[in-house]
Amino acid sequence: MSRIAPGARCRAAHKGVITVISNSTQAQPAPSLFRHNADVRFLYVRVAATIALQIRVVAVGWQMYELTHSPFDLGLIGLVQFVPAIGLFALTGHAADHYDRRLVTCIGEFIEAAAVAVLAVANAGGRLTPLLLLAMAFVVGTGRAFEQPSLQSVLIGGFSTIAIVLISTKIFRELFDADRYRDSPP
Repeated sequence: MSRIAPGARCRAAHKGVITVISNSTQAQPAPSLFRHNADVRFLYVRVAATIALQIRVVAVGWQMYELTHSPFDLGLIGLVQFVPAIGLFALTGHAADHYDRRLVTCIGEFIEAAAVAVLAVANAGGRLTPLLLLAMAFVVGTGRAFEQPSLQSVLIGGFSTIAIVLISTKIFRELFDADRYRDSPP
């Protein structure tokens, strides 16, 4: 069993393993989350996919409202996209746990892209109907139902994506906390 030198600072004890930072009094910088190019590319792709999802949601909702002028039908789009996540949760979790997560994610994204391509072709050909919008919303919801569990368990630089979201949310709240400035003079 090794001994730690007097005056050495310890980072953490995890499962009986202690990591010694240094014997000096200078603090060493924490490892950067962005030191790996693959992690940075993964984060960029996740941001781009989230932006694309939001654009698609607005476009499909706008198309449904233009076709039907019904807020009820507009709400059905969200419901139809949500149903596969609830109905297939056991199957999607099993797929994420037992198969290559990259493959499951790629298949889910391919399904979503195919559904959006069908909508684009139908719109360009003037054959877009509310029923087709609902059907493709269900297909997109199914693709997302398989994609999300696989992505939630990916590790980036030793951090899970859930930890990264929690850390970034905490930082955002600290930076833009309105309650902090409520009682300050104008």
